[in-house]
Amino acid sequence: MSTLREALNGSYGVVGIDEANMFDENEADVIETLLKKGTRVIVSSLDMDHQGRLFGIVRRLLELGPKEVRYRRAVCEVCKTPNAVHTQVFKNGAPVTEEVPSVIPDDGTFEYKPVCRGCFV
Repeated sequence: MSTLREALNGSYGVVGIDEANMFDENEADVIETLLKKGTRVIVSSLDMDHQGRLFGIVRRLLELGPKEVRYRRAVCEVCKTPNAVHTQVFKNGAPVTEEVPSVIPDDGTFEYKPVCRGCFV
């Protein structure tokens, strides 16, 4: 599949989604339809963006009232503990706290990494 919407045309018992934080929050509508069809949906995602706010898609998924939420945190790229909940934006290896573009260009200027609360700047 090249889009999540294509899963609506199949008869999948389970659909897995990785890095849901990269999805548009409108994809929650597709996930809701899959759930109504009886499809089990397993989602992996970071919770919060570089400003410490829930990603829109994560908020929407929680609003769907999932049957269960299991948290397995990503590994923090700074201290290496399995506790990352934030996305930290870096430029030249240093955390960026101001003037982060709303859309981070994919030109190598910026990179983002999962970090824990203690390492989040």
